[in-house]
Amino acid sequence: MQKKRWWRASGLLSSLRFLVALFVAFLGVSIVYIVAVNPPAAPIGAVVSGIGISAIVTGVMSLFREMFIKGPETEEVGAEIAGKVFARLAPFLPDQGFHMLAPERRGMPEYYTWTSTPSKKLVFAGISVLHRMQADLHDAKDPKNIEDVIVCKLREGCEIQIMFMAPTCNLINRIAKEEGQMEQELLQDIDQSLVICKSIYERLGRETGLNNGGKLYIRLYNSIPHFAYHRDDEDVIVGFYFRKHTGSGTPALRVLDRTMKIRFEEHFKILFDDPTTPKLVEFGDHSRTPVFDHHLHQDFRAWIADRLNELAGEAAP
Repeated sequence: MQKKRWWRASGLLSSLRFLVALFVAFLGVSIVYIVAVNPPAAPIGAVVSGIGISAIVTGVMSLFREMFIKGPETEEVGAEIAGKVFARLAPFLPDQGFHMLAPERRGMPEYYTWTSTPSKKLVFAGISVLHRMQADLHDAKDPKNIEDVIVCKLREGCEIQIMFMAPTCNLINRIAKEEGQMEQELLQDIDQSLVICKSIYERLGRETGLNNGGKLYIRLYNSIPHFAYHRDDEDVIVGFYFRKHTGSGTPALRVLDRTMKIRFEEHFKILFDDPTTPKLVEFGDHSRTPVFDHHLHQDFRAWIADRLNELAGEAAP
């Protein structure tokens, strides 16, 4: 209510100044006209005419300032004051909602700051998240292998949870269609993630000195992947899946609100703790020897190979 009253008062004052300036200009024109029609004695006429011209100039300049300078000037000053006030208050305001980091998640640097900074807990989840991470790390300015980076984090004592989609999930074909890609492409990406899993396991088997409490869990899920999830301690980045866009081609959003962070974490914790969720790689819980489900890995890759052959047969003329 006070704000409305202030704006109303400000508008009235501006209108009043405009009318006064218009009156002064009109008065000056009138004086000059009268002097021109009925000129008085020489000295008095020059003085009166000068007063009239001065009134015209004053009125016109006042009108010009009111119309073209005062408004924008007031807006600029107001914006500057508002900016300074917000800057002072920003540290005390609660974080809310999301902040878009990039219009595409593919190759986004903020996704990989964890490779060069300390972390206590990392969680990565997506349809074929390991395939995407490996591709991005290879294409970076300082190329890395995902196996090397993960082993390095385990040496630091970091806990890492990775989840991607099981190729046997009956949603694969539907997801591929909605993303505007071939089912074959999506299956090949998941297959590449499975290959990377075995490479990580083999690398862990050759490592020594991983006794700092580091843990690694790689599991697969069969549920609808509502969004990709990337957590580096308290920093949470999500990416939603949209129709006709591959997952890595959608915006990356940093979660700011604490309540929202908890909701996203709970979603994946339920998937992670689900007893039906296949466990592919486990390291650090009860033994410093990595555990790998060879049969599950072989079954998944064999299923993908059979499905790819089936799709190739369907596509053949």
